[in-house]
Amino acid sequence: MNRKKVTAVVGGVGVAALIATAGSAYTQSITGMNDREVAAYLPFSISSDSGSVDWGKYRPDLKDRIDSYYLAKDCKALQKERDSYGKDEALMAYIDQKLKAADCTS
Repeated sequence: MNRKKVTAVVGGVGVAALIATAGSAYTQSITGMNDREVAAYLPFSISSDSGSVDWGKYRPDLKDRIDSYYLAKDCKALQKERDSYGKDEALMAYIDQKLKAADCTS
Protein backbone atom coordinates (compact mmCIF):
# COMPACT_ATOMS: atom_id res chain seq x y z
CA MET A 1 0.00 0.00 0.00
CA ASN A 2 1.51 3.32 -0.95
CA ARG A 3 1.90 6.29 1.40
CA LYS A 4 -1.11 8.17 0.02
CA LYS A 5 -3.39 5.17 0.54
CA VAL A 6 -2.14 4.70 4.10
CA THR A 7 -2.92 8.36 4.78
CA ALA A 8 -6.45 7.82 3.44
CA VAL A 9 -6.97 4.87 5.79
CA VAL A 10 -5.58 6.61 8.87
CA GLY A 11 -7.33 9.90 8.13
CA GLY A 12 -10.56 8.35 6.89
CA VAL A 13 -12.94 10.77 8.54
CA GLY A 14 -10.94 13.76 7.38
CA VAL A 15 -10.82 12.38 3.84
CA ALA A 16 -14.58 11.77 3.90
CA ALA A 17 -15.15 15.35 5.02
CA LEU A 18 -12.79 16.53 2.30
CA ILE A 19 -14.70 14.62 -0.36
CA ALA A 20 -18.06 15.84 0.96
CA THR A 21 -17.07 19.47 1.18
CA ALA A 22 -14.34 20.10 -1.38
CA GLY A 23 -15.30 17.88 -4.28
CA SER A 24 -13.65 15.24 -6.41
CA ALA A 25 -11.00 17.30 -8.17
CA TYR A 26 -9.62 18.74 -4.96
CA THR A 27 -9.71 15.37 -3.22
CA GLN A 28 -7.79 13.80 -6.08
CA SER A 29 -5.20 16.59 -6.02
CA ILE A 30 -4.63 15.98 -2.29
CA THR A 31 -4.74 12.17 -2.15
CA GLY A 32 -3.79 11.23 -5.70
CA MET A 33 -6.87 8.99 -5.79
CA ASN A 34 -10.37 9.44 -7.11
CA ASP A 35 -13.42 9.28 -4.82
CA ARG A 36 -14.02 5.57 -5.43
CA GLU A 37 -10.42 4.69 -4.61
CA VAL A 38 -10.55 6.76 -1.41
CA ALA A 39 -13.93 5.32 -0.42
CA ALA A 40 -12.56 1.79 -0.74
CA TYR A 41 -10.25 2.52 2.19
CA LEU A 42 -12.83 4.09 4.48
CA PRO A 43 -14.51 2.03 7.22
CA PHE A 44 -17.91 3.55 6.36
CA SER A 45 -19.91 4.63 3.36
CA ILE A 46 -19.68 8.18 2.06
CA SER A 47 -22.16 7.68 -0.72
CA SER A 48 -23.59 10.93 -1.92
CA ASP A 49 -25.98 9.53 -4.48
CA SER A 50 -28.37 12.42 -4.84
CA GLY A 51 -28.92 12.04 -8.56
CA SER A 52 -32.70 11.76 -8.34
CA VAL A 53 -33.15 14.88 -6.15
CA ASP A 54 -34.00 17.99 -8.12
CA TRP A 55 -31.85 20.37 -6.07
CA GLY A 56 -32.93 23.29 -8.29
CA LYS A 57 -36.33 23.30 -6.53
CA TYR A 58 -34.77 24.17 -3.18
CA ARG A 59 -32.59 26.79 -1.54
CA PRO A 60 -29.06 26.60 -2.93
CA ASP A 61 -27.58 25.63 0.43
CA LEU A 62 -29.96 22.75 1.25
CA LYS A 63 -27.73 19.87 0.11
CA ASP A 64 -24.68 21.34 1.82
CA ARG A 65 -26.70 21.89 4.99
CA ILE A 66 -27.98 18.30 5.01
CA ASP A 67 -24.48 16.96 4.33
CA SER A 68 -22.99 19.07 7.12
CA TYR A 69 -25.64 17.81 9.57
CA TYR A 70 -24.73 14.27 8.51
CA LEU A 71 -21.00 14.84 9.05
CA ALA A 72 -21.72 16.37 12.46
CA LYS A 73 -24.13 13.49 13.26
CA ASP A 74 -26.77 16.10 14.12
CA CYS A 75 -29.75 13.78 14.12
CA LYS A 76 -32.25 16.40 15.29
CA ALA A 77 -31.33 18.77 12.46
CA LEU A 78 -31.50 15.97 9.88
CA GLN A 79 -34.92 14.92 11.15
CA LYS A 80 -36.10 18.54 11.08
CA GLU A 81 -35.06 18.84 7.42
CA ARG A 82 -36.84 15.57 6.66
CA ASP A 83 -40.00 16.80 8.37
CA SER A 84 -39.83 20.09 6.45
CA TYR A 85 -39.57 18.47 3.01
CA GLY A 86 -41.69 15.36 3.59
CA LYS A 87 -43.54 15.57 0.26
CA ASP A 88 -40.50 15.01 -1.98
CA GLU A 89 -39.80 11.26 -2.00
CA ALA A 90 -36.35 11.59 -3.58
CA LEU A 91 -35.27 14.18 -1.01
CA MET A 92 -36.72 12.11 1.82
CA ALA A 93 -34.76 9.08 0.58
CA TYR A 94 -31.57 11.17 0.49
CA ILE A 95 -32.14 12.43 4.03
CA ASP A 96 -33.08 8.92 5.20
CA GLN A 97 -29.77 7.67 3.79
CA LYS A 98 -27.95 10.36 5.81
CA LEU A 99 -29.95 9.55 8.96
CA LYS A 100 -29.05 5.88 8.66
CA ALA A 101 -25.37 6.57 7.89
CA ALA A 102 -25.19 8.89 10.93
CA ASP A 103 -26.67 6.13 13.14
CA CYS A 104 -29.75 8.20 13.93
CA THR A 105 -32.81 6.35 15.16
CA SER A 106 -36.28 7.07 13.85
